[in-house]
Amino acid sequence: MTTYSFEYKKEWSKYWFQFINNSDYPQNWWGLSQNPNITWDLVQANPDKPWDWYGLSQNPNITWDLVQANPDKPWNRSGLSQNPKITMDLVQANPDFPWSWTAL
Repeated sequence: MTTYSFEYKKEWSKYWFQFINNSDYPQNWWGLSQNPNITWDLVQANPDKPWDWYGLSQNPNITWDLVQANPDKPWNRSGLSQNPKITMDLVQANPDFPWSWTAL
């Protein structure tokens, strides 16, 4: 992905989230949390929101590096096991993590 398209996606995600956040309708935080338009930057910028950690753990923008860099967060092992960024090579390289073997 080029720098331009990455920055464009990042800006679009920010404005999309502002629109969702300012809506008068109740939000489905599980659905929002797993939505690929939600980035880790948005989550960090909005810690007051009721993020669904199962949904966030499934989000394709969440990488193993982010999980390892944020061990204090309540990552969901079943959600992480379903995350498309989690490969079998990664699972095999981290046998001590409590993967959900039924979700892999």
